[in-house]
Amino acid sequence: MNLNKKEFIYSDSKGENITTEIIHVVFDNFSDLVETLDNEFVDIIHADSAFNLTATKREIKNLIKDKSQKQKYGIVAEFFAHIVLRQLGYNQECLFKNLEENSMKKGFDGLYEIAGNFWLMESKSAYTNSIHKDKIKEATNDLKDRIENFHKNNPWLNAVYHISSLENGKRNETLKNQIRNLSLDYSNGIKHDLREFRIIPVSTLFVKNIQILDEMVESIKLLLEGNDYKDIIIVCIDHYVYKEFLEYLEI
Repeated sequence: MNLNKKEFIYSDSKGENITTEIIHVVFDNFSDLVETLDNEFVDIIHADSAFNLTATKREIKNLIKDKSQKQKYGIVAEFFAHIVLRQLGYNQECLFKNLEENSMKKGFDGLYEIAGNFWLMESKSAYTNSIHKDKIKEATNDLKDRIENFHKNNPWLNAVYHISSLENGKRNETLKNQIRNLSLDYSNGIKHDLREFRIIPVSTLFVKNIQILDEMVESIKLLLEGNDYKDIIIVCIDHYVYKEFLEYLEI
């Protein structure tokens, strides 16, 4: 995993300068990933050491096999987004899959905690021609829609269920209470805005990305101009080991 960070400044809706960073990750050597995958795989999926690696790999293989090509790439992209954030020191406060069915449908792609603050992660990917800015925009808009608009599926309630399912040693009761209150607000029709939250939009490209980091920064900076967030971190992943990962799932 080759990882580079770069800080940049954009202006919010009041014209104030806001400093954030873009994290650019390249996965291009699968052999360097195997040890990390072996160590992290079960914890990402179940957060429960009672599960073993072989069974969990088979479970994800079965999850992927009947999905569309787009869904397969999306599932793999989300998995590697968790790998990146965990390597950066963020604590995963959710399970990988939905609790009720063999699907990926859940409130948010990721709920993370670091230094007492929680972050919402949303992962978007492309396996045809695209650039990171497009997927970052899509991820940010998706988070905005889920937070600011009311749908049949309460995303905060799903997040509460995920936290409650973590082992006692991993469960963050303070965070659970925060998310429960947001769930109650959602159920009671009390609206919240995206600007109240710390977010991590993640873009994963499975096609050759010809952009250099400075070009990604400039295009994403323009995307953020005039917008308000409590905090935002951008993650852009160039993923060239998709086939090797599917082979890794084979038992």
